[in-house]
Amino acid sequence: MQIAVNIYQQRSDEIQQQADEALETANNYKQQASEQTTQLNKIMNELEDQKNTQQELQTVLNNRLNGTIVALWTAISYDAYNKPKSILYGNGSLTRNIYSPHNNNLTSIEIGRGGDLINNMSYRYDKHNNITSIVNSITNETHNYSYDDMDRITNWQYSNNSYNTKKNYHYNSQNNLTFKTGAGNMTYNTANQLTSRIDNNTLTHTYQYDANGNQTQSTGNNARIIEYTPFNKPKN
Repeated sequence: MQIAVNIYQQRSDEIQQQADEALETANNYKQQASEQTTQLNKIMNELEDQKNTQQELQTVLNNRLNGTIVALWTAISYDAYNKPKSILYGNGSLTRNIYSPHNNNLTSIEIGRGGDLINNMSYRYDKHNNITSIVNSITNETHNYSYDDMDRITNWQYSNNSYNTKKNYHYNSQNNLTFKTGAGNMTYNTANQLTSRIDNNTLTHTYQYDANGNQTQSTGNNARIIEYTPFNKPKN
């Protein structure tokens, strides 16, 4: 009797496993079908954009041939958030904006004219929607950005085929910029007004203000004295 029970239990477990596998397979097919539908809709939208673009380009060409006034800027299509997806300019160049389906951030800009792609920019973001990189595949230029916990930029790097550079940024507790590569170190008073800056050549630049917060004097390479009217407008 116990042997029969064990056989039935084993068979039941096998059937349950087969059912689970079949359900997993069905879910995978469902996911694939959903992804294919999304991709198909994307292709259909792109084809519709291309059709509209071709019609607009033909209109621009006809207007030029007929001597008719040409529109400087025409939005051909928009996304669900009313952001322009395709923009046609009077010189015949076409801009295509592509947005993320997850957060609607701009992810790429393509600019073409006369069948040639003249600009292709791609954008990436962090979880706070700060831009972390911009890449131009046509000019091979790359910009990379880093931020602190308060979303303040702390580092910028740039590179192309023959050149690269970077800048660092530091801040105080009042969010004032205290250091920038190329500009030097900066200090502030209790009113958050810049009072001094020591540049890369160790030259000190100082700044003074009146009771209304207007800068009245500066020393250093751009030394000057500024006077103001009763309406806080510079006299000189």
